[in-house]
Amino acid sequence: MWEQALHLARHHPLGTRCEFSAYGFLKALGRKTGKSEHEWLKNSFARLMGCGVELTNQQERKTYGGGLLEFMRDDDSGRYVVIFNPKILTFYEGGWTAIDWQDRQLLRGKPLALWLHGYLATHAKPYPVKIETIRSFSGSSNKELRGFKRKLIAALNELKHIEFIMGFEFDGDNVIINKPPTPSQQRHLTSQ
Repeated sequence: MWEQALHLARHHPLGTRCEFSAYGFLKALGRKTGKSEHEWLKNSFARLMGCGVELTNQQERKTYGGGLLEFMRDDDSGRYVVIFNPKILTFYEGGWTAIDWQDRQLLRGKPLALWLHGYLATHAKPYPVKIETIRSFSGSSNKELRGFKRKLIAALNELKHIEFIMGFEFDGDNVIINKPPTPSQQRHLTSQ
């Protein structure tokens, strides 16, 4: 949802108002537009508004903490106004990882695949990672590691299907993911 809101705001100067209809926003997310979906959207924006983040610029050794956004909603018209925190968005300008929007759309409704997509997009060359670490970081509520591994395999196959990764294999409790670097990631790897 955060990515969809940023996608809509990409044509607006930082910190300015971004307006949209709840109906259009839900449709863009590939969701239904009934009452329960509108409630989900209300609750999601409330959570984003209450979300505090801490971002550190490692080179300057400075950290900023703050909220992501403010929003207003007109319950009669179904229109939203979102105002992003311009201090947070400056981190996006200074060297953020672009996430392929078409890939995100293909993965809608597949939460683990979406999470892995965002996680792996930040890795030029992924290291082997423990299955338990992915389960923990992704916020999975699956208590059984064996059951989570089945979902992980399905999610990784989705990423392979859209050609975001080339393949994966398991080595004990670790998963090894073969992901081609983006051109900018390749330049980073070559410069080391």
